[in-house]
Amino acid sequence: MYDEMDPVKMGRRQKIALLSLILLMSLVFSCAQTRQSVYRKNKPLMDTIVAITVVADSGQNAEKAIEDAFSTIERFGDLINFFSDKSELSLINRNSGIREVKVSPDTLGVIERAIYISEMSGGAFDPTIGPEIKMWDFFKKIRPSDSDIKKKLSLVNYRDIVIDRDKSTVFLRKKAC
Repeated sequence: MYDEMDPVKMGRRQKIALLSLILLMSLVFSCAQTRQSVYRKNKPLMDTIVAITVVADSGQNAEKAIEDAFSTIERFGDLINFFSDKSELSLINRNSGIREVKVSPDTLGVIERAIYISEMSGGAFDPTIGPEIKMWDFFKKIRPSDSDIKKKLSLVNYRDIVIDRDKSTVFLRKKAC
């Protein structure tokens, strides 16, 4: 009987059958040891609903991963929330045309990435669009006039963002009205 298991003496079909059996057994045993499930959670963050989905071997591990992700999003939201007066981004905007603002490495990294994307898109993405955004009120369905849009358009130019990585500062050259 052991001669039948000798790979040298086995035929092609027998080898395939044996390999298939070994593969099937390894899959059965590996799957039996780690049952994973999908876990989902939603939370309002950064003026939207954030949905996080994870695959984990336990509800406890899933909850930790989800809460870590929400915490990271919340931390970034506190730093770069355009609508929050307490964010570093708002501090940069308030000091536009006046002085540079010292920011956290995370904020600096986000702004550097935004400039990179602006450059790669030929300016189609521009993180300095804030003065234009402030004029619109989508809830009240208020649209600014064309002349107001044109006035603020001169403030929109990602090339006006000055970063000093050594000092961890950001400066907007033009003063926002």
